[in-house]
Amino acid sequence: MQIQAAVDALPTTGGRIILSEGTFTLAAAVTIAKNSVTIEGQGVSTKINFSAAVNFFKLGHASTQYEDCTIRNIYFDGNSGSATLPAIDNFTLNVEISRVTIENCRFANCENDIIKSNSDTGFFGMLIRNCFFKDWGTGINDRAIDLNAVNRGGNMVMNCRFQPTASSKCIIGDNIDTVVIGNNFYLPSGYNTTVIEDCFTVDGNLMLIAGTFGNSFIGIVDGRSVSNNYINSTSAADSTSIGIKNSLFVHNNTLFNLGTGIYYDSPIGARITANVLDTMYRDGINIDVGTNSRYFISGNHLEDIGAATDNTYTGILLNSGNYHVIQGNYIGLPSLTNNMKYGIRETGTGIGPNVI
Repeated sequence: MQIQAAVDALPTTGGRIILSEGTFTLAAAVTIAKNSVTIEGQGVSTKINFSAAVNFFKLGHASTQYEDCTIRNIYFDGNSGSATLPAIDNFTLNVEISRVTIENCRFANCENDIIKSNSDTGFFGMLIRNCFFKDWGTGINDRAIDLNAVNRGGNMVMNCRFQPTASSKCIIGDNIDTVVIGNNFYLPSGYNTTVIEDCFTVDGNLMLIAGTFGNSFIGIVDGRSVSNNYINSTSAADSTSIGIKNSLFVHNNTLFNLGTGIYYDSPIGARITANVLDTMYRDGINIDVGTNSRYFISGNHLEDIGAATDNTYTGILLNSGNYHVIQGNYIGLPSLTNNMKYGIRETGTGIGPNVI
């Protein structure tokens, strides 16, 4: 029995489908429009691939809400470009799909996004864990996981590995409360886009580039709580790359070999505490957010700042804004050939008063 026929044969209350070892080739997407459905393989020995440009699994229905779907222990192979649609997505619909779990799966060779929310309602309470995402997309408009649905949330991505070969984004959150925790990102040299975007909590993730960062690299942008992350490249070189951008609470992160470590052009009221920034080729922390911005910058360790050009860059640069509190930061003397010009600098229009 083929997968779609097995799903259709389940009662309306759902059930469990166990796939054997072997390869299943899809000519059409498998639609799962029932509650409490589990589809489970035997690990990488259970492989699903394509014979046409279709989705692997299409979840939900255009007008009926469904919940409790689990997909686990399956190897999805996009057949090196035949998969021009997302591997797993939902219908464009006005009702949400809640409590979807995708675990212990491998996704490879998908030309487009891999897991995608297709509407403003989207997925609610999705858990993606212990999965391996490899070789998806061809550029910045393709993502491994895209949960960018307005007014929905409760989604979590944890303990996954991401290994793109192109500059394709890894995770876009739901603007509310997506949690991204304990994931590994192994990025190609010259990786030139954002890794994690619009997620509420980003904690304990590892980002490594086998080479140098591209000029448009941003590790984490628009997070709410960003802590305990490690971002590094194996080769040091000047770039306009940024480790963390526009995130509200930034704590205890370790950043190496970037252009600028932490940068803001919004929001107001951010707290930047207890981070380690080592070998920033330009500025360490750069704040450019306008008036009444009220940043608290404390307990950070900055070392080897301004390595690109001698006597040019700054450890903590306040380009604009006021009511900042800067206290208890360590800005070390450079050990590189080029030196930073300032430890802390106020510049630009509308600056101050600040407490330093």
